Amino acid sequence: MVELSSETIKYYLNLEQSRYQTTKKGNALEDLICYMIGKIPGLYLKARNPFNSSKNQELDLAFWNKRYRSGLDFLPNIVAIECKNWERPVSGQQVSWFVQKLKNRNLHYGILVARNGIAGDYGNTKGAHSVIEDALRDGISIIVITKKEIENITDADEIVKLLEEKVSNLMIYVKVN
Repeated sequence: MVELSSETIKYYLNLEQSRYQTTKKGNALEDLICYMIGKIPGLYLKARNPFNSSKNQELDLAFWNKRYRSGLDFLPNIVAIECKNWERPVSGQQVSWFVQKLKNRNLHYGILVARNGIAGDYGNTKGAHSVIEDALRDGISIIVITKKEIENITDADEIVKLLEEKVSNLMIYVKVN
């Protein structure tokens, strides 16, 4: 068990809520996720804000996953993460764009860290839930994590358990939240 500093987490979460411009708020969430995910055994940051060769698509974070048994052995070697530190829930259109980025890279899993969750209800064909369900049928799994879910995490094992639960719910019940 690798403990996380509650002071560090609070620091980044307070930066999120500040009056910083959008880029700085986004960077604060990326910094927090780098700190937290980097504490999971076998994971390390491979790239931050990498563009594809055409320079028209960017991922926020890409971690290399050595797939340690005590870490994220249930996820592939590349763990792509998109961070949305927005006041509003992330729209279906934005989730669709993330799905497209993953498809174009032949990645089958992505983590969307959305400060205030995703928009739309289940059954709403324009909602983000519907986009995630459609992506699942195409072999792309999107795991959504909210600020509320990460703000009280105290160690790396809790992150692993949260992701394990999210993947299970998505695959078994087709449940996003």
